[in-house]
Amino acid sequence: MCCFRLSSLGTLALSFGAVLSVSVASAGAAWAQTTVTGGPAAASGALAGDQAAAVSQIASGENAIVAHPSAAVLGTLAGSHRQEAANPALQGAGQPTLVADAMSKVRALAGAGAEAEGEAASVSASERPLVVFVSWSMGKRELLEVLDAIAADGHARAVVRGVLDQESVGKGIKRLADMVRALKSPAELDIDPPAFQKAAVRDVPAIWDPLSGLLWRGSVNLQSFRRALAAGHETGIVTMGPALPVIEPDLAQVFRAKAAAADFSGERDQAIARYWDRAAMVGLPAAESGSSRVVDPTTWLAADLHDASGHIVATAGTPLRASGAHQLRHRLVIFDATDDRQVLWAGEIARQPGLPVILMVSDVDRASGWAGWGKLVKRLGMAVYVLPGQLAARLQLRAVPTLVAPSGDGEFLETEIGEDQLPNADISASR
Repeated sequence: MCCFRLSSLGTLALSFGAVLSVSVASAGAAWAQTTVTGGPAAASGALAGDQAAAVSQIASGENAIVAHPSAAVLGTLAGSHRQEAANPALQGAGQPTLVADAMSKVRALAGAGAEAEGEAASVSASERPLVVFVSWSMGKRELLEVLDAIAADGHARAVVRGVLDQESVGKGIKRLADMVRALKSPAELDIDPPAFQKAAVRDVPAIWDPLSGLLWRGSVNLQSFRRALAAGHETGIVTMGPALPVIEPDLAQVFRAKAAAADFSGERDQAIARYWDRAAMVGLPAAESGSSRVVDPTTWLAADLHDASGHIVATAGTPLRASGAHQLRHRLVIFDATDDRQVLWAGEIARQPGLPVILMVSDVDRASGWAGWGKLVKRLGMAVYVLPGQLAARLQLRAVPTLVAPSGDGEFLETEIGEDQLPNADISASR
C-alpha cells in the first residue's frame, strides 16, 4: 500500500505497495480520503514532482513496504486515531481508523472466492461494507448527494475509476478532495480502478456488495439495497434505473501505458539520489548540559468539531490530550546522526531493557546519501527515522540528544544528555 495521509497536524505518513491513498483532515471540518489503486506507486517521486519515477514503479511490479511511525506519534499527541493502523507506537489502540472495521475485513475478503461466501453470512446486512460506483458524468450536484448518503450510511465508500481525460492526477485528486471537503460529515471517496474491473461496471451509479456479488445498476439507494440483502436477495445484477457511462479512463491502465511508452529508470534514479538534498531536517543544537523536564503536549481545537449528524460535540478551544490507548508506548531516542558520540549513545539506549524505542535523527550527513543512511541503520541494528519538524515542535524539543518517555497522564519526560554524559568513541569501540 502506498499511503499519504495528511492530518490537521500536517503530518505525512507513507508506505509503498499497491494502493495510493490521500486523506485530508481538519479539526472541526469534514475530512476526505482519496485513494488510487492499481499497481505499486512511487509515492516519494510523485510528491517531489518526479512523476516519471512514480509511473515507472507503478509498472515495475515492485512491492516493497516502508512504514514511518512518526506520523502516528503526532496523531497520538493530538488524541487522533486516524493514523494508528500503520504505527507500532500505538499498540492496543482498538478504535477504527478512517472507516469502520468491517471495511478492512471486506477488502481482505474481496476476490477470495468461495471463502468469502461464508464470511458474507457473518456480516449483517446493515453493516456490509458497500461500494458505490460514481463518475463525473453524473454531475457535481448528484455526486455530492451520493457522498451525503454514504456519510449517513457509515459503512460504504464511493469509488471513481480515475481522473478526467487530459487532467493530471494531482489536479484530479484536488478536485475530488475539494468537493468532499465541503461535506458536513465524513465520507470516503476512492480512486479504485480494480473495483470497476472486478464488478465489471461501465455505467453509473451502481451499488455493489463485494461479499455476495449483488450489484444494482442505476441506483444509489443504500437503504433499499441493504433491505434486499437482509431479505436474502444476495446474487445477480439488477438494473434499477437509468445510468450514465463512466467517463474517467482507468487510471491504472493510463499509468501502465505511460510506463510502457518510455524508460524512466534514469529519472527514477535521479529522484532517489536527490532525496537527501531535499529532505527537511530539524537541525537541533547539541545539549550543553544534562537536564530533565516534564512536557504537557495539550493542544486546543481550532474550530468546532461535529459528529456525523452535524451536531457539535466539541467547541473551538476545547483542550485535547492523549489518554488511554492514545498514550505513547515507546521511548523516542532523538539524536544528531552527524555526531558519532550521539550515535553511540542512541545505540546504547536501544539495547537497554524497558519500553521499545524509536530512533529519530535531527540531522544526517547529506553528502553520504543513501550509502551513509544504510551504514547508520546497519550500525544501530534497527530502523531509523527522520524527525519531523512538527513532532519536534509538539514535543517542544530544545536540543539533542534527547530521550522522550511517557510520564503518565498524557505527559512526557524529556531527558537531554549533556556532552559530558555521552560515551567516548574509543571506549565504545573497544567493548
